[in-house]
Amino acid sequence: MQELALTREQLASSLGTSLRCFEKWMLPHHDPEYRDLDEAEWRGVRELLRAKIVHRAAALPLVETNNGA
Repeated sequence: MQELALTREQLASSLGTSLRCFEKWMLPHHDPEYRDLDEAEWRGVRELLRAKIVHRAAALPLVETNNGA
C-alpha cells in the first residue's frame, strides 16, 4: 500500500471491494476470517501494480549516452 501511496480504504475502493472484505484478504491464512482473492481480484491487483510501474517509468528523466562514440 505504501508503494502505491494508497490507504487501505483507497486500495479497497480501487479494487471494487468493501474495506471489510479487503481486511479479510490481509489476515493471516490461519485466521478463520481469512478470505483468498479470486482471479478477478488478482487481476485488479496486477493492473494497479502495472499502472504504478508505468507511471513511475514515465516520471524518470531521460538519460543520453554517447554509447562509447
